[in-house]
Amino acid sequence: MKAPAAPSDDMLIAELKNGVKSAFGQLYTRYSKLVFHRCLSICKDRDLAFDLSQEVMLKAWENVHQFRGDSHFSTWLYVIATRHTLLYLSRNKRFEMDSSGVPDEAMVTSDQMDAEETNRIMLTLIHRLPEQERQLLLLKYQQGESIETLERTFNLSASAIKMRLKRSRERLNALYSLALTYGLDQVLNIFEVM
Repeated sequence: MKAPAAPSDDMLIAELKNGVKSAFGQLYTRYSKLVFHRCLSICKDRDLAFDLSQEVMLKAWENVHQFRGDSHFSTWLYVIATRHTLLYLSRNKRFEMDSSGVPDEAMVTSDQMDAEETNRIMLTLIHRLPEQERQLLLLKYQQGESIETLERTFNLSASAIKMRLKRSRERLNALYSLALTYGLDQVLNIFEVM
């Protein structure tokens, strides 16, 4: 006699959305190692990766109602883990770009790549960002414009400029990390459907 088939992710997510909290235990068992290894690949610290992976799983549980099923649940978790880990690193370590416009933090996951390839990927991603976001990043990090100059250029307050820069860096880092994992072409396809 065959053992009953394990419920699919879709079935477990539907149960979870309908208030069956135990369904998350199965999703946790299924994906906690994947999330841990994603966090570890970025932060390179097992203890920190464990803590971050627990936070990611909690965040996924709290926000499962936002999962629309446009991708696999594992992909959704992978993106959350990438963003959460990069956000943690950016908040706990000074984030700067070098003169070529490449975020230092992005180098953490690219030891196997040479600087020229890293620059090519990063600049390709930057040029796919929305116009205002791209201009803001390039003016600040390639041309070294001050926050005051950016305030006048974009007609925004200093706090708005800083927040937009922070969000743009986080988004760019997440895209860069995905490009290293899945390939640049796959990430560029995301822009085509946006």
